[in-house]
Amino acid sequence: MTVFLNGQFVPEQHAVVSVFDRGFLHGDGLFETLRVFHGTPFRWDAHWRRLERGAELLKLPLRFSSADLRSRADELIRRNQLP
Repeated sequence: MTVFLNGQFVPEQHAVVSVFDRGFLHGDGLFETLRVFHGTPFRWDAHWRRLERGAELLKLPLRFSSADLRSRADELIRRNQLP
């Protein structure tokens, strides 16, 4: 499986988080999961808004715009051949 980590697509066995990662050091983080139906992320806009609100609340910068992250999600779905 391929994962998207720190702005890059990498094989899952190379997906490691540094001990200097902010989430590791401070225990903070923000997670959003979503389902994929027929190769399409389900309710993308609702998930994105929730992610934005959480990031704002935690004062965490978002590195990607909705459109950019959606494009990368689509690429990840394609690379992993998700139905």
